[in-house]
Amino acid sequence: MAKGEYAKAVESLQRVISQDKELVSETLEMLQTCYQQLGKNDEWAEFLRRAVEENTGAAAELMLADILEAREGHDTAQVYITRQLQRHPTMRVFHKLDGLSPQ
Repeated sequence: MAKGEYAKAVESLQRVISQDKELVSETLEMLQTCYQQLGKNDEWAEFLRRAVEENTGAAAELMLADILEAREGHDTAQVYITRQLQRHPTMRVFHKLDGLSPQ
């Protein structure tokens, strides 16, 4: 896929968040690939933050936690996941926290 096609795909896939929040989780892997191919990792993180704020599901929370862990470290990701569990408890997010806990 050429860079122009990645940009068009991002534009189209981003519309899902305003059209049907329940489908956002199904677009995240494609969006991640597009943003990475375009070298727009900060914009990807911002999209995930928006998805989390709009409560689109655990997938965005987990992907954002991975970014936080890579950028800011294990402790920051653990605090973030704990906060998300308090706001929106899900088993998927709980299992992520369990994986971040010191063994």
